[in-house]
Amino acid sequence: MMVIIGGCIFKISDLYQSQLIVTPVFETKALPVPPSVPINPPLAEEAIPSVEEKTEDIFQPTPEELNLAHFFPEGADQSDISQSYAGKAFTELTIQDQEWMNNIYAYADMTPEQFAAKSGHARSKIMGSYNPKDDLHDPDNPDTWAIHSFRNIRTSVTDGDGNPISVYSNVIEIMSVANVYTYFKDVRDYDLFLSHVMLLWEKSHTYSIDMSDIYYCEGCLSEEDERKRLEQEAAEEEARQAIIIANESSLANENSLADESSEADEIELNESESESENVYQEQEEQESVSRVITASEGAEISEEPKTETVSAEEETMAEIPATIIASPSEMEAVETQAESGAIDSSLNERCPGHIDLLVKMRIRGIKEKNGLFKVDTYGNQQDNFEEGRWQGWTPERIESARTLASQDWYQRYGITLSTISMRNPLSEYEIQEYMERLPEDLSQIRKDIIRFALSSVGKVPYYWGGKASAPDYSRNGFGTLITPDDKGRILKGLDCSGWINWVYWSVTGSRLPYESTSGLALCGSPVNRNHLKPGDIIIRTGEDAHVIMFLEWTEDGKIRCIHESSGNVNNVTVSVRDANWPYYRKLID
Repeated sequence: MMVIIGGCIFKISDLYQSQLIVTPVFETKALPVPPSVPINPPLAEEAIPSVEEKTEDIFQPTPEELNLAHFFPEGADQSDISQSYAGKAFTELTIQDQEWMNNIYAYADMTPEQFAAKSGHARSKIMGSYNPKDDLHDPDNPDTWAIHSFRNIRTSVTDGDGNPISVYSNVIEIMSVANVYTYFKDVRDYDLFLSHVMLLWEKSHTYSIDMSDIYYCEGCLSEEDERKRLEQEAAEEEARQAIIIANESSLANENSLADESSEADEIELNESESESENVYQEQEEQESVSRVITASEGAEISEEPKTETVSAEEETMAEIPATIIASPSEMEAVETQAESGAIDSSLNERCPGHIDLLVKMRIRGIKEKNGLFKVDTYGNQQDNFEEGRWQGWTPERIESARTLASQDWYQRYGITLSTISMRNPLSEYEIQEYMERLPEDLSQIRKDIIRFALSSVGKVPYYWGGKASAPDYSRNGFGTLITPDDKGRILKGLDCSGWINWVYWSVTGSRLPYESTSGLALCGSPVNRNHLKPGDIIIRTGEDAHVIMFLEWTEDGKIRCIHESSGNVNNVTVSVRDANWPYYRKLID
């Protein structure tokens, strides 16, 4: 009987062996391989083989592994994965991301008059009421009553299916899709991988820009009304940052408990944390939907992507639709005015009129039906199908891409937005060149502020919500690893308003009374744009708030400024902006 049972077991074993799927193994001689790439968990100490028994680990590509992270250009530092071929592609895509965003928000630097001329709107679209605070307005000449700055930037973002989402970078998703495709084509072909990710980036990014009709608030000419509005914005911004700090503190406590627990308890805790994080992300997405859905009503983005990556301003402006209406809080008033053809004269007397810049973006990902898999020309082209290898985006291949995208890329591959970002510290010679161009009669305290600000260029990473805990550098720990912010940046640093506060605190010895952008608009005293001096600040509040420090005027009348930038430098930088923003403030005499 035992012999018969044994024979049956062997027969069943043979049947299962015939169903095994063999993963293709690629020869990797074309690109240098790291000397040792561990692909299995480390052995227990007692199981480590003797020197004679040790064999070198061989890297074997898989669809769920970022394969090009294991291959490096000749002469590259192989201890830094960001220098790998995957790191090179990641850098190209993140720069593309930031340039795209910079091109979009460059329109926020325009005056409504400049934007109207670019987009073909009649001048009447930007004509409001007399503003006694505007030096360009002549009370006796209505032709001068143009609105000279956008009040808000209203941004709405949708995925490939048209569902509202938050602004995010889909770089990891793009690389995951290309990784699965090149795994079945040629895992060594970096040129194929790079051309594929750039194609996917272009097909997954579109935008349109317009400006709202003029709307009138209940009253903004009085200093008291304006102060109350800014105080409310500052309070809301500080409340949001308090929540972030509380979440970080809670996460730190949870991690501390996990370190002290047993291995079984640690596994259970990690699963619980994962579920909590998923719930938090779902809540955050739902909140984002409620914030942008009103601004997205009645607007459409063309299904055809802009393959020129929106680098040519004239071509982009030619595609701007004239039908987007924005401003969630003022929407009802604007629609009522449009229907009646009349403007409430009582509002008119208390408000010179406002215009918002309306930005509508579409970013395709890997979760939606009409996402990256749908627009992938390479992966869907049947001429590229090969028997036994690539057969298009089957459910199995889609799942492989999603599995790769869901990994912690910083922990596994050592690359994130903050580790890839370009840094540009200034030399002492460059700093001195700027200092020598400052006005001779500029106060010493302003000179000290400018020198300190210039010396921080490239040395303080951008981190959303980051505020200084002390003046100078020593007790702030800039550049150390912390919890990722909203864009995955994991180096401790400052945001734009935090940097302004830190600079003034470090030089003057005193903190400013506010640490948010809206709060900074309440600090010091107003100054006319034409009277700006080095060290003064320029502020844009609202959903896309930012603050910069005035350095000097350029020859063509633009503002050269110093600021903490979330752009492709992800650090303090010197740049040129139009910065036609509502608030110009001097914080010292």
